[in-house]
Amino acid sequence: MTVREPLRWLAVGLLAIGAWGCGTGEPRSFRELVRTVERVAEDERGTAIEAYIRAHGGTPLVENQSRVIFPVRDRDGVTPRIVGDFNNWAAGPGGQGQDPAAGTPTRIPGTDWSYLEASIYTNARAEYVLLFPNETAVDPLNPRTVQSAAGPRSEVLMPQWIAQPELDAAGAVPAGTVVEETVTSRVLGGTRRVWFYTPPGYDATEDWYPVLYVLDGGNYVGRMEVPAVLDRLIARK
Repeated sequence: MTVREPLRWLAVGLLAIGAWGCGTGEPRSFRELVRTVERVAEDERGTAIEAYIRAHGGTPLVENQSRVIFPVRDRDGVTPRIVGDFNNWAAGPGGQGQDPAAGTPTRIPGTDWSYLEASIYTNARAEYVLLFPNETAVDPLNPRTVQSAAGPRSEVLMPQWIAQPELDAAGAVPAGTVVEETVTSRVLGGTRRVWFYTPPGYDATEDWYPVLYVLDGGNYVGRMEVPAVLDRLIARK
């Protein structure tokens, strides 16, 4: 951190305090923030929104246990939609096709900021992305990113979410072995890659083991770290 950075953050904080108004204090909710921002000069509104988000540890903002607010800023003049588990990834009625309006945020007047409100179970873990016309992106204001078969996604851990050791545990455990093979298929008319996972100690025993078959093996091995999950499950017996 440079010497000037603390002064810059102090200036941002003072400007935000000015935006709230003398004696009114920080807004107690995002809706109150929006009402407050609409009463200040337009050139101060973005700074006030940024300060509020920073004070709450980034996005999304969780209120009253299950109400979730996703503030988002335009990128190159384009406002993204926000789609995820909470709105069925913008699936249309009956799960058919995409609903082009799903996840469309509400504009905060006089700013390049918008927001989407959603309800998520208070003990849930959810994923979402920002949807632009030609790409998807993680939320740059959310410090939590996870990998999925479809690529990186932003993550929401609700207030009563209970961490699961096979996914979140820290510390080393004995590791199994992953071997990649190429199999020629006459039926499919080509080759396919197949990954085999064997648990720790497998080569030293003649015991029979159960078998788990997982499709899309490359994604599960590389992006979703299934071998590490299996290692932790086996270590916990």
